[in-house]
Amino acid sequence: MSQFNRNVWCETLTLGPAGSEIILGVDKSTGELTIATPFTAQPARKMPYRYDAVVDSVGNVGGGEDVLMSKSIPLNLIPVEGQQIQFRATFHVANSAGTKTTKTYIDTTEIASIVSAAGTLLSQLAEGAITRLSDTLVHVHIRMFDSDGTSGVLGTQWAEFHNEVTVTAGASFLLKFTGTAAGATNDDIIQDSLTLVVLP
Repeated sequence: MSQFNRNVWCETLTLGPAGSEIILGVDKSTGELTIATPFTAQPARKMPYRYDAVVDSVGNVGGGEDVLMSKSIPLNLIPVEGQQIQFRATFHVANSAGTKTTKTYIDTTEIASIVSAAGTLLSQLAEGAITRLSDTLVHVHIRMFDSDGTSGVLGTQWAEFHNEVTVTAGASFLLKFTGTAAGATNDDIIQDSLTLVVLP
């Protein structure tokens, strides 16, 4: 309970539907109960929430570009212009021969890519935001970089990208991450996680 003054304690209670809040006051010296006039409730506030999270180990298979993780996202998840979905994807690459290329797509549109050097054990991170612009258009801003897998020192790749992508009204679009290993060895690039958070 909250102290209204040194003699009266008060508390706000909700009884029934929104808008039926009342303030109860109790006089400590007399024990008298006071019920204040109901007041209008504040509008409900929407909070960010985790839409999905995947923790796994999905690696490339041989040569060529392989899909690591992907997620189909309904556009109506962000129904108002300016609303965002934030995402974060983590990867690690082996210290084997050949470069390792990681790419980010919306549907078939490539948004970003980085190429990690051969012979170095590295971690990779891709994080960004997808913003609704209209019923058929989203804006994607993404940052991708790599770092030493043990010491945390930034590697050779650090880049930010942005693009506007046409999507289908009322449908879902695909957020996709791929890996290509020049050495054509399995699991040269492994995606470890993908997290999506909606900002209402």
